[in-house]
Amino acid sequence: MSKRYQRFTALAASAALTIPILAPITASAEGFSDIKGSSHESSINALVQKGIISGYADGTYKPNKTLTRSDVVKLMGKWLVSLGFKIPADYQTKRRFSDLTSSSNEELLKYAALVKDHGVFNGQADGKLNPTGDITRENMAIVLIRAYDAIHSTDLLIYVESQPFIKDVGDQELAKSEARPFIDVLDFFDITNPAVSVFNPKNTTTRGQFASFLYKVSTVPVPVQKSGAQQPPVQTPKWNYNGMKTIRLDHGADFTFPEVKAIDDSGKSFAVQFVIKDAAGNTQTVIDTTKSGMYTIKYSVINVAGEKVPDLVIAVWVAPPTSVVDDVGLEIISIT
Repeated sequence: MSKRYQRFTALAASAALTIPILAPITASAEGFSDIKGSSHESSINALVQKGIISGYADGTYKPNKTLTRSDVVKLMGKWLVSLGFKIPADYQTKRRFSDLTSSSNEELLKYAALVKDHGVFNGQADGKLNPTGDITRENMAIVLIRAYDAIHSTDLLIYVESQPFIKDVGDQELAKSEARPFIDVLDFFDITNPAVSVFNPKNTTTRGQFASFLYKVSTVPVPVQKSGAQQPPVQTPKWNYNGMKTIRLDHGADFTFPEVKAIDDSGKSFAVQFVIKDAAGNTQTVIDTTKSGMYTIKYSVINVAGEKVPDLVIAVWVAPPTSVVDDVGLEIISIT
C-alpha cells in the first residue's frame, strides 16, 4: 500500500476527524522572468498572488538565492497576515529578539513580533534572531509546521505520530532531535519529494525551494477534532539534574560543565541548549577560572509542540586569588 493511499485512508476513515479542504491558491498568470520552466514556478506564482512573496525590481525572483532567517520571518509573517492575523501593536516598543532594536528594519520588526508571539519562530537559545544567518532545511520544517498549527489550531506532530505510514526520508538521523518529528510531518503529507530518499536537513534553503514547501504546507487538509474527542497530551520535558544550583570554584581550578538532561515521562530525551554569561551580562564561550567573579549558565529546552519550558540556571562563582604572608612580612598572591 502506498504512503499516499495510507494517508488518504487514515484521514477518510477516522471517526474522530472531519477534513475540510482548504481552497487552493490560484497561480498568477504572469510570473518572473527567471522562473519559467522551474519546478517551483507554480508555487511561486500562487504565493505572489496571495501577497506572501515578492520578487525584485528587475522582474526576477532569484529562486536559487539562499534564504536568510530574516527572509523566513517575513514570509511566515506575511502568510499569517494574509489569513487575518494582526501585527502586535507593541512591535516597536517590546523587543522579541535581543539583536533587534526599535531602529531595526520596520517590516522585520512587525513580522518578528507576530511570529514570535504565535510560537512560529522562537529564535536562538541566546535570545537572538540572527537575521542574516542562513535558514537550514531542518529549521524550515520546524517553522512551516508551527505556522500551520498556529493558523489552524492543530497539532500535526501528535496527529502524524499516531498514523502508520511508510517513511520516504532516509537521512532523518542527521537532523537535530527537535526537528525530526517536524520532518516526519512533511514526509507524511508528501511535502517532501517521495521519489527522493534524502532531506539533507543541515543544508541551506533557496527561495524557490521554500516557496514550494510553503505552498504545499498551505494546502494540507486540516484534521479537525470533533467535540468530545481527546487529543493526546503533549509530553513536557523535565530537567534531570541533581547537582548544586550554585557552584563555587577556587581561582584557577579545573571546571567541568554539569551534566544536565531534559527528559519527559516516557523517557524521551530533548536537545538542551545553554548560554554562558559573566557578571556584566556578556556572553562567554567558556568559564575562565583565572578570572574571578560570578558566571551563569542558562539551560533551555523546547518540547515537540514548540513550547519553551522554564529555564534551568546554574551559577558559578570563581573565587579571587588567595593571599598569604611569608616569613618576612611580604604578601604573596597565590593563584594555585
